[in-house]
Amino acid sequence: MNRLLFLIFFFTIISYSQTLKNYDVIINNEEIFNGSLYYDKLLSVKGFYPFFESDNFIKNKIIFNTQKYIIPLKYDIIDDELITLNNNSLELFRIKLPNSLITEFYIGDKHFVKLNNSNTIKKIYRNGFFEKHYSKNNITLYIKHIKKKLQNLDSKVTKYKFYSKTFYVLYYNNNYRIIKRKKDIFKLFPELKYLSKGFNNKINEKTITEILQRINFQLSE
Repeated sequence: MNRLLFLIFFFTIISYSQTLKNYDVIINNEEIFNGSLYYDKLLSVKGFYPFFESDNFIKNKIIFNTQKYIIPLKYDIIDDELITLNNNSLELFRIKLPNSLITEFYIGDKHFVKLNNSNTIKKIYRNGFFEKHYSKNNITLYIKHIKKKLQNLDSKVTKYKFYSKTFYVLYYNNNYRIIKRKKDIFKLFPELKYLSKGFNNKINEKTITEILQRINFQLSE
């Protein structure tokens, strides 16, 4: 028992010390930044992961420190952090990208941007990354992707399942509004309320986008 406790303590210290160690991230022989190691904080049940859409690294575009790069990326939406791979001196590391230097990035065909914080979105802001889902004529729909963890009680070892949660944010006339129902949209466009007919009050990104397309069509006439 004492030996087991010692091993747990030893590996905990090792993991903690690794997070304090910095690594030079090198892309195309260019040193980009000096960052910290990313490690899995929670054990996950098979088939569940804390990342957006995929557990795999995929090469995507990122605007980092005002420069464009195509690098392997994963987006941790538990901690709202972007992760890359660094192959330095034949060792493979997962490195956290400094949030303050990220302007925008892609995960697959999803475009993420960093927004300025405001009172309206501060409860869901975290590190400020939102999917830019739809934008036309000064109307923009942003989506905040988050995952919540739930402990799996069927396992002897503490493991977690992760479930996605989304928040819809409409930006219009220099203001943000969190959209929970279709009527929240038409509070901004009361003269176009008749366009809400035919849509369920329960919304998703597809429904909101269709409503905004109708609104834009009417405003452009």
